[in-house]
Amino acid sequence: MDVTLQGLFSSRNETIDYVKDAQTTPGTFSPQCGFTGQLVLHGGNCHVGLGWYNATAGSTTPPPQNQIYQLVPPTFPQCAKVPMALDPAVACCDDSDFCPLALWDTTQTMQHRWNMPTFSADNIRSDSRYKGGLIGFALMGVGSPDGSCNLQNKYSQLELNQASPSGKPWVGSVIYQSTAQPSSYYLCFEDVSTIASTWMGNPGIPSDGDFNDFVFYVSGITCKGGGQPCDTMMKGVCANGVTQCSAGENISCRPIISAGPEVCDGLDNDCDGVIDQGAQCPNDQICDKGKCVGKCGVGEFQCPPGLSCDTDFYCKDPACIGVDCPTGQICVGGTCQGGCENVSCPKGQACVSGACVDLCGGTACQNGQVCQMGVCVSPCECAGCADGQTCSATTHLCVDNGCDKQACSPPATVCVKGACQDGCKDVKCPANYACNAGQCVQVAPTSTGGFSGTLRDAGTSGSGGNGGVLIGSGGLPGNFDASLDGSGKPGAGATPGKISACACDSAGPGTGPFWVASVLAAAMAMFLRRRRQ
Repeated sequence: MDVTLQGLFSSRNETIDYVKDAQTTPGTFSPQCGFTGQLVLHGGNCHVGLGWYNATAGSTTPPPQNQIYQLVPPTFPQCAKVPMALDPAVACCDDSDFCPLALWDTTQTMQHRWNMPTFSADNIRSDSRYKGGLIGFALMGVGSPDGSCNLQNKYSQLELNQASPSGKPWVGSVIYQSTAQPSSYYLCFEDVSTIASTWMGNPGIPSDGDFNDFVFYVSGITCKGGGQPCDTMMKGVCANGVTQCSAGENISCRPIISAGPEVCDGLDNDCDGVIDQGAQCPNDQICDKGKCVGKCGVGEFQCPPGLSCDTDFYCKDPACIGVDCPTGQICVGGTCQGGCENVSCPKGQACVSGACVDLCGGTACQNGQVCQMGVCVSPCECAGCADGQTCSATTHLCVDNGCDKQACSPPATVCVKGACQDGCKDVKCPANYACNAGQCVQVAPTSTGGFSGTLRDAGTSGSGGNGGVLIGSGGLPGNFDASLDGSGKPGAGATPGKISACACDSAGPGTGPFWVASVLAAAMAMFLRRRRQ
């Protein structure tokens, strides 16, 4: 049998050196969702439990016994006699001592069975006993049910343990951060009481100092400052990070999602700075702005008005046909440029290949997680929020303070710093897009030379072009009823603050703006239906 710390770590596939990696910090932790405790090694013959308490900053006085709340119980029933009939939800031990072990690999295994499920505190943040700050842990020796082991409490906070002759406290526990799950820690205790003159305990009951008497594995915790959103300074999905602790209380920013194979989702999955590069699509489709779509010029699918099908099967501005732009750039009016340079998308969207898209539009998160900018993360009830933000009970994401109580109507209006504002405020759409009702709506070039100007926010004029046609996401927007003349400025009869459904100068019965807009609307509806098919 193995009752050593190194044997435990090896059996659990941890790359931990029990000597070099031993720490006395962090002694206090910030609890998250999934807060659980589990006894993983018992190398002594006493029976005591593990409890948690609310830590008081700067205090050297241990908490009262009635304010230490049990997480892992001190004793376990004997396992069922029928072999292989252990209930995985019930903790049990066949031995009264040395259970569980790191491992047992002899022919007597069935005589030394155990089952140690985790004990859950559920979401401690909703526990009325939790005061909202950091917590510490205690080996609950006082009042131990084992009369021969009426011990003192040992604390994860070094300063709460009994002082030595030098005035410094005896070490009550050593702490190891899991290498497999950084939000989990091993808390390792010596069970024998210390006395003022020595850590080795009372005469006749010596302590060996190997800290294997009680080893608990606690999950859903991080050190102070851990678990906060951060920028890793990496590219793509690797940019979204969370602060993590290492080697005690050292804080670093680690990516929430590590680099992986590129897929067609509008994200830079391999973190090389290029979105959807080499992403494969099924059924001979192509990847276009984060979606797998049919090739143009194949079957019934044709390009929308004002666009032409290139040899790579993408619909493009006619001026861009045959133009091969460098990686990361797009063609606009025949010129290659960074499609997302100087772009500020509507709230909740990100720029992908020259278009503002909702990265969470097709993302389904599992295990209670929520989608944030295309990445599945823990809900804010678990991870907490940064200064100036509040956890929204509706979206389970962090929002500006006060926005959890605002009833805005996104995307037309969005909440910023506690107040609703126009969804197009501060938005700078990509080239050939204009903001309307909180959305960047595409303006396709006409067949008479393409759109050469930049159509800015709704209600402002362009910078000079040949006009264009707005393409909505489900037909033409109903309030786009003004016209643009050849200069990109509102034409005759234009309604300020709105943008034209068409830019045409034909006259005569059956060819006026209203007729052309109707034809375009019908064509767009048919195009979108075929595209979805």
